[in-house]
Amino acid sequence: NLIGRSSPQNMKIRDLAVTYDIIGETCSMINEVFNFQIFMTLVATFTYIVITIWSSLYYYRTAGDNSISLATIIIWSITVIVLIAFMSLTCERLLLTRTDTKILVNKVIMDYDLPKEMRVQAKAFMELIEAWPLRIFIYDMFSVDITLMLKYISVATTYLIVIIQISHFI
Repeated sequence: NLIGRSSPQNMKIRDLAVTYDIIGETCSMINEVFNFQIFMTLVATFTYIVITIWSSLYYYRTAGDNSISLATIIIWSITVIVLIAFMSLTCERLLLTRTDTKILVNKVIMDYDLPKEMRVQAKAFMELIEAWPLRIFIYDMFSVDITLMLKYISVATTYLIVIIQISHFI
């Protein structure tokens, strides 16, 4: 039981709300401070992936043993994609934890066996959860979560198809 004994003097819900508020302020600071860095990381990795796909097609079409070059390119591409995936999954985990917290706080609010003071604290905590969405945005254009990873892979796949079609003409 994370909220402890049910008594009017119990302030654990309030302490959890204070911790959540600190986490919300941290997310807000991350949004303010690291916008440019996250944006440039996405742009650079996308550009790198597109150029890497083109160069791997070039190495594949040229004669000779290029297996070492192709292996190096594949390893670097996977490393870059893992970087974006790690960032996206971490932010997605934060959002899932927020949702789980919201469900648990709602259970406390609906438990009429608890003292009124604890339920009032839980209601205030629920308002705090609504106030802090705990979402990391990149210049309010992209939300860093699992959908970013899916969009990233989708666009990279589209460019891969375009590059393959263009490479047949060259």
